[in-house]
Amino acid sequence: MTEHKASLTGTLGYAAVCAWSAMLFVERNPEVLGLMRGPVMGGTLLALCLSLFVGGVGLAWALGRNRPGPATARCLCVLTVAVFVLFSHQSFHYWLYRLASIRALTGGVLYVVAATFVLALAWRTSRLEAARFAVATFGALLLALAGVNQLSTAKPTAAPAALGPGRTSPQAAAARLSGENVYYVILDGYGSARALQKFHGIDIDPFIRDMARRGVSSLSQARSNYIVTHASLAGTLEMNYSFDENAPRYHTRSDFFPELLSRARPPEAVRRVRAGGYRFVHIGNAWAPCRWRADVSCVDGTGIDQGQAAEVVERYLKPAQLAETLRLARERLRGDKDGTQANEALAQLSNAVQSVQRRGEPTFFFVHHLVPHDPLKADCSRSSEEMSLALYVNALRCVNREVIKLSELIAREDPHALVVFQADHGSGFRVDWQLPLARWDQATIEERTSILNLVRLPAACQPWMREDLSPINTMRLVLACLERTPPVYVEERSYLTTYETAPDFGLVRRVHH
Repeated sequence: MTEHKASLTGTLGYAAVCAWSAMLFVERNPEVLGLMRGPVMGGTLLALCLSLFVGGVGLAWALGRNRPGPATARCLCVLTVAVFVLFSHQSFHYWLYRLASIRALTGGVLYVVAATFVLALAWRTSRLEAARFAVATFGALLLALAGVNQLSTAKPTAAPAALGPGRTSPQAAAARLSGENVYYVILDGYGSARALQKFHGIDIDPFIRDMARRGVSSLSQARSNYIVTHASLAGTLEMNYSFDENAPRYHTRSDFFPELLSRARPPEAVRRVRAGGYRFVHIGNAWAPCRWRADVSCVDGTGIDQGQAAEVVERYLKPAQLAETLRLARERLRGDKDGTQANEALAQLSNAVQSVQRRGEPTFFFVHHLVPHDPLKADCSRSSEEMSLALYVNALRCVNREVIKLSELIAREDPHALVVFQADHGSGFRVDWQLPLARWDQATIEERTSILNLVRLPAACQPWMREDLSPINTMRLVLACLERTPPVYVEERSYLTTYETAPDFGLVRRVHH
């Protein structure tokens, strides 16, 4: 085979594996398939693939042009293998864990060793014409198999998720809600006034009275349904109990928040507001950033739907395990060297409040603010120190000022909106997370389950409020208010559960108050 033909074969094989990386994106993100014809989604994915292809071919040509033999073809052969190895990173870890429960650090070392060996082998054997042809054929087979798999799983009709944010089907239009905007804000780890005073001597009554003067009522007997964020927010968004004491033990968080917002079937609250003609906008944080999809819009601090292109890039690179590296690099470029950007959810919401009225489209904002859970210094900057009661008190002062300022902004810019400031769980200074759930005492349970729950509703909905509404029933109240129908509440229940490092992870214990 001549050098020209060898280079052409290598180029075709490399083009095939680049196209396979795009097919991998489509396969693992089926909810955005209906949007790929749009200029942002389709254009960004096309640009990524072309950049990978042109960059690789250019690199191979630059490295091989002044070397004897089929050097360019050899470089293309190695690059084809490299792209496959890179985009198989996530699958490599998945199968290591499935087969041997190997942890991430060990798996990362094994991946580096395996990748180095495979690439070295590819370079050594690339001098053989048969090896180069085999690699090119492998790239073509990868693309063909991905295409066949996509065709076999394609649905004959478009899924509801294929509707872009802000669009509704004719059936959904018939179920349109009242039209007021909703600001549903989670203040992570904010305990109730009663519990904070009882266990820590912290008095937030002046803040509660200030909010009451602004028309925001305190549901003072509210308790969380679950005492950890991933379970609590999952229950809130599903408007029901995600699991109970009769459910099988779970081993990962894959069915909980924030992962449930990326599922092909979104949680109940998202489906309800989307069917009612609303946009659902998630404002996240460093721990649980927004993942843009057909039913969920994101905010980047300047307005609505500014982050779709960045989301495509992160999802495209996710199989290569480069998404987290990209996010960290972006934070570094923004100057976020100490995590100060992680708690800007309320600031992002403030910017969105001023822009949402210009859109003239009803919007449901779901905002997850990490304060006061995350420790803050006296000047309200992010602290890297271990949580202490003094830092928690500072965090309360900071977030109270932000909430009051935000409430004033909403009252001025969007006076008819529904507003909720709610915790996912209470403080946890008494909690010993290594203790079996059966041995938790009543004081610890009360501290962790007692939460702040502040609500502002139209006058017509206020008779439906109760002092003991949990997050699940608060979300039911908000949706019922938008529908102008009495809410159907579920039984108020609280469950203890814990984190991966504890022996009882995946188990729950129902507690009675």
